[in-house]
Amino acid sequence: MEGGTSQGVKSRTSSSAPQWAKKLASRNSQTRIAPATRVSRDSLGGANNKTLKERRSQTPTIVGGNYGKVEGPKSAQRGGSIMGTGTRPATAAVQEDEENSDTTELQKERRQTLNEMIVYVVFVSLFTIIIFLSRNNTMSFEYTQTLRDNLQIGNLFQGSVASIDTFWDYTEDVIVPLFATDALSNDSTFSYYQEGIFVHGNKLMGNISMRQLRVNGQPCRDVPGYDPSRSCFPEFKDSLSEKVFLKGDDSSPKQQSYPSAYVYQNASDLGEVRVAFQGGFSNYPGGGFIITLANEEDAKVKVLSLQAEKWVDMKTRAVFFDMVFYNDNLNMFCAVRLLFEFLPTGSVRPNPQFRTFVLNRYQWSSIRDYVVAILEFILVAFILKYIVEEIVEIAKGGIKPYLKQFWNFVDWTNLIVFGVVIGMRLRTTLEVIGFIADPSLFEAANLQTLGWYFDQEQTLNGVNALICWLKVFKYLKITRRMTQLSRTITKAIIDIAIFACVLLLFVLGYGVFGFMVFGTDNPEYMTMTVSIQTLFRAIFGDFDARAISQNDSLLGPIYLFSWIMIAVALLLNMFIAILSMVLLLSQKNI
Repeated sequence: MEGGTSQGVKSRTSSSAPQWAKKLASRNSQTRIAPATRVSRDSLGGANNKTLKERRSQTPTIVGGNYGKVEGPKSAQRGGSIMGTGTRPATAAVQEDEENSDTTELQKERRQTLNEMIVYVVFVSLFTIIIFLSRNNTMSFEYTQTLRDNLQIGNLFQGSVASIDTFWDYTEDVIVPLFATDALSNDSTFSYYQEGIFVHGNKLMGNISMRQLRVNGQPCRDVPGYDPSRSCFPEFKDSLSEKVFLKGDDSSPKQQSYPSAYVYQNASDLGEVRVAFQGGFSNYPGGGFIITLANEEDAKVKVLSLQAEKWVDMKTRAVFFDMVFYNDNLNMFCAVRLLFEFLPTGSVRPNPQFRTFVLNRYQWSSIRDYVVAILEFILVAFILKYIVEEIVEIAKGGIKPYLKQFWNFVDWTNLIVFGVVIGMRLRTTLEVIGFIADPSLFEAANLQTLGWYFDQEQTLNGVNALICWLKVFKYLKITRRMTQLSRTITKAIIDIAIFACVLLLFVLGYGVFGFMVFGTDNPEYMTMTVSIQTLFRAIFGDFDARAISQNDSLLGPIYLFSWIMIAVALLLNMFIAILSMVLLLSQKNI
């Protein structure tokens, strides 16, 4: 009866079941349950419920799809084993031991990461404290602002110097009076102020130098109505820089009251850095035709002579004024560089630069100096510790696995920048020692070079501070939420890269359009770089709709409105949707 029923069930199942059901049943019978322990429902089709329950209670089964764990009868669970040799299945005990071992290793890894994070936070905090103790930004700003006001920088950007004539007016009315005595210098009760030239209590160190850069004449394009033999003077390039002072007809100046002003000197001769100075329209090397102004009377005579001899003419492309001031109350120097760019259009554009710095940072005159020095020594010890750790990690794990970790590249970038800063600190400290030993070195050019190194050091420290604080994310993997954030960003990289390519296409298209259509009339589109910057500013609401409408009353509004709709309504929302989708998938997988 039971056999007949079983055969009947089998025949009905085989005849009525779909093909996919047969395949699934066959696959389950081969992979999921061992043939020796599987109980066929078909063979139990004619048995009563009691017999079926008894057979199930006596037959070992697979639990939860776990092929290593076997569940037997209750009697085996209580005191005996299926094999009759133990208190529980051997495979279950092994698996439980493995799970306990994994948990222990995970806890150790988390404790190690937590300890590393605490040490790293101490390191970053130490670095930040050193930065704040080494600078006085409030007084630095006020010091710089005082000199900016005295040099009338605000008027320069309002067009007070727009031609060669107004340039000479500015030199006579602003630069030369810097040598005049002020109220503090006339106060006989302060003998210190009788020893030099001061501007509102800020001592002028050394001389003021004027340095000019010129271009060689180039053949002009043939245009009807113009002499084909004439010369034209293009924008400044180092390859076109004039090394022999010649007038427009390629002749030497007939009158030279100060011959040194007509002799070209290289950057190394002047003590300038070899890095070109970045102006608004070109990059300028450290050499040129230079003349120094020593005092008020000397400055007046030289400026009038150079103006009469037309020292600045159509071949002039840049004139630098270099000067250095010292404030004894703050123990701060300010290296001032005023650049006037003479464009081929005939206009003049100012470009001032102020670098404020403390020359001797190790004076040992206060507790603060000792504290900063000790903290810097500890910081260097931390840096050496991290370098050794990175080398040991490479030696133990090999270079290939090491290079697969993103944070390792960040670590080395951070350490290399620290090394560069330490090298620059040693260089500037040695130069300062030389300055103190020989006061004659306090010249504008030397202090300008030193100010450049101080400025680069501060810039690199700022970059390092950013990297250091962002590296804290490396150690936040011990928390579930930060792990989820890191995983979301990692999974979204490919989608973000594709989105960036799409954004780049729109930016280039709209950038070229703005440059071609509005560049000649609107300064916000005068170059391709400025045009792209204007587009990104417009995304955040910083745009001048009236100016662009004045350029073109039809295309201007259409251009601006379509860009905002595409960038904000489409692209920005697409970027947010990408992150939201990846975050949702990441939450489901946890």
